[in-house]
Amino acid sequence: SLEMALCNCLLRVMGGCHSKNLGSRWLRLSPRRLSTQSLSKARDAAKLVERKTQEEYIALEDGVGAHNYHPIPVVLERGLGSVVWDVDGKEYLDFLSAYSAVNQGHCHPKIVGSLVSQAQKLTLTSRAFHNSHLGEFCAFMTALFGFERLLPMNTGVEACETAVKLARKWAYEVKGVPANQGKVIFAEMNFWGRSIAAVSSSSDPESYTNFGPFVPGFESVPYNDLKALERALQDPNVCAFMVEPIQGEAGVVVPDEGYLKGVRELCSKHNVLWIADEVQTGLGRTGKLLCVDHDNVKPDVVVLGKALSGGVLPVSCVMTSSEVMLTIKPGQHGSTYGGNPLACAVAQTAVEVLIEEKMPENAEKLGKILRSELKSLDAEMVTNVRGKGLLTSMTIPEKDGLSAWDFCLMLNVGFQCASTCTTSLFYSFSDSYLACRLDSSSHPVSFASFCSLSYDFYLFCFLLFCVVFLPLRYTVRDVFPRVMFLHFCMYIATTTTTTTTKTKTQARTRFSGFVIP
Repeated sequence: SLEMALCNCLLRVMGGCHSKNLGSRWLRLSPRRLSTQSLSKARDAAKLVERKTQEEYIALEDGVGAHNYHPIPVVLERGLGSVVWDVDGKEYLDFLSAYSAVNQGHCHPKIVGSLVSQAQKLTLTSRAFHNSHLGEFCAFMTALFGFERLLPMNTGVEACETAVKLARKWAYEVKGVPANQGKVIFAEMNFWGRSIAAVSSSSDPESYTNFGPFVPGFESVPYNDLKALERALQDPNVCAFMVEPIQGEAGVVVPDEGYLKGVRELCSKHNVLWIADEVQTGLGRTGKLLCVDHDNVKPDVVVLGKALSGGVLPVSCVMTSSEVMLTIKPGQHGSTYGGNPLACAVAQTAVEVLIEEKMPENAEKLGKILRSELKSLDAEMVTNVRGKGLLTSMTIPEKDGLSAWDFCLMLNVGFQCASTCTTSLFYSFSDSYLACRLDSSSHPVSFASFCSLSYDFYLFCFLLFCVVFLPLRYTVRDVFPRVMFLHFCMYIATTTTTTTTKTKTQARTRFSGFVIP
């Protein structure tokens, strides 16, 4: 009978799934037999020696990995707060913060605790099911940032593409733009990733050369130019204008006062969505939770990523109104990992850490100190100091026909090499190291961690002055007053009543080898 056949089938399945038969059953069902010998071979390939040197790690990666980056020849192994260590145990003061992805500091205990706790319960469901964290995360974020809807993704470029899709869908179904005629306007020198859509909007030949054909309907206007933007927005087929409040990859380009307010007014006037790409500038980097908060304006769509997880795993999101978000129907957009319970739990904790520990306020305070000190130097030494919060950049002018880049090549106290379209620097001084970034126009860029204590920050300044400015053929007399001030501030920072005894001891130990050149 049918009932008997079903019972026999069920018994066979249960017998096959019995613990002692599970392994053999899996091998029978697998299209390719799993071999312990092949597994051992793969492990041997990954682990050539028990303890690799930095050169061996690098050679292994270069031998089997893609050559799409040119990193500094330093192999990092662990990190905590604003400090990272390489495989040889050498300590580095990290003022790169993974391009603003580790704003909360490396391995923040509360964020890691949230990761471990949720990873032991449930990590991934796909969006075929609901999970117990997605709704809570959406409610938390929309209430905090003042939006109605949130769509979760994984990376910044995914979230930006999501915003572009939303804008086009809204334009066709709400604004009334004719089908397939929609346009999205970008600012020149933008950077939001390396997907085909992202490079289609790029004005950097290094990003787009030999990757065409490109996505149609993308146009660009000069950054910080409201007149050019207004001319572009007069086209009735424009769906949206996507812009970074401060351009990061372009060299920390800060727009004029009133630019973002003008963007808001023009987009409202022409019924165009304003998309604020806050992947790098958002979440406290510039001294506010969002960079647009400096101008008291609200975009129609905001994109967040990077520090949204505290650097623990990829998490991004798009927030907007119900009118815009609900134009996308089930099955029209999404991601297997987007909104997974692990990401939602970690991201909510990461944002809570930012607020509870007043990290944006710390970024604002320390950024003002850095820019004030840099601006007080002689104009021949450093110019064009700019930025907000702990997103800071400057220009080191050429001297005697040599640029800052040339001097960095000549320095034998640290490591440096090209990294994509920029140059990354690891300055070394008295066995302590400083990580920051230098773009192709001699503009050092700092992305300090918000958890950096005062002594870390003043040590950064101290290294910057001693290792960069002194070798630039400036006399000790030019820099000595600044260095003395910073040395004094480092001492004050390590003796303040708000610093723990352990921290003071660590700081004094770190500073003990420093002398004025």
